Amino acid sequence: MGVRVEVGGVSKEVDGIQLLDPVDLVAEPGECVVVRGSNGSGKTTLLNVIAGRWTASAGTVTIDGIGADERHPAVRAKVAALIGSTALYRDMTLIDHLTLIDATWGGDATTCEARAATALDDLGLSTLGTRFPHELSSGQRQLFGLTMTLFRPSQCSYSMSPSKDSTPLGAFTSARSCVLAVKRV
Repeated sequence: MGVRVEVGGVSKEVDGIQLLDPVDLVAEPGECVVVRGSNGSGKTTLLNVIAGRWTASAGTVTIDGIGADERHPAVRAKVAALIGSTALYRDMTLIDHLTLIDATWGGDATTCEARAATALDDLGLSTLGTRFPHELSSGQRQLFGLTMTLFRPSQCSYSMSPSKDSTPLGAFTSARSCVLAVKRV
């Protein structure tokens, strides 16, 4: 499993302001690429372009040879991205959120509860499944956002991490390709 992510000469400019200087990178199937940089260096911009949320001003991004466009069904099926804050419903528990994701992506309802419990356990949230999002600390909310991203069926994950220590790299298995952006400290 996993996909090939290829970024060739990608840059982004908005209203004459260069947000991202040209970038080249390749993530082979099962490989994880970490992008490091200080605040304002373009990490989030790069992830938004790679995820197909934004169009590059120059260069190309392909996911298994398909142009990165989050509206393309094949790209949506392959890529799960956690960029920015996660939409959470105040009146749904963490398990409820994972069940909704599972149902949306056609998961097996008979095994959902067990898979959701495993997903929470994988990121150290196993005791929090019956909590509501507003009952979590900010760090727990970030980990739960990552849990939701990884719970969704995909072959490639993109994620922002506020520091080198806040994203458990073990969560990204070798079965997926991934691109992580980490603030340089």
